[in-house]
Amino acid sequence: LLLGAVAPAAAAGSGVDPTLSSTPWLLSKRVVLQYEELHNRPEALLKLQSTPDGWLSLFMFSAPVSWWAINCVHSYIRYGRSTNYVVAAADDKALEVCVRLRLPCLNMTQLGLVGDNRGGEPRARNMRSGMHGDDG
Repeated sequence: LLLGAVAPAAAAGSGVDPTLSSTPWLLSKRVVLQYEELHNRPEALLKLQSTPDGWLSLFMFSAPVSWWAINCVHSYIRYGRSTNYVVAAADDKALEVCVRLRLPCLNMTQLGLVGDNRGGEPRARNMRSGMHGDDG
């Protein structure tokens, strides 16, 4: 069984409850999700998950608030009726949890958005000044 970016439609005739696609962490490991193992291949993941016009939703993910992220994903798919999304993991722990939850994870750990992944100072880019840090 193969479920991908259009999981609800694909699952509808396959004997799998289509509402489970909004909760990929509950699916059997026998169910193969096309986006799994693409977290280090951003171009392939974004192409797979985006609409034909190139649109998708991006959810930022942090391990301490994983409950919030999975609630957003579930609501987005179930009530928003869309599966065109990726979950951006900004640190190593977030990526580990995201992959374990079987979400379409985008590995953003190398961008330095929340630190250097070793407990260092944040290096988030200041969008107003174009400089790193918080110098305004």
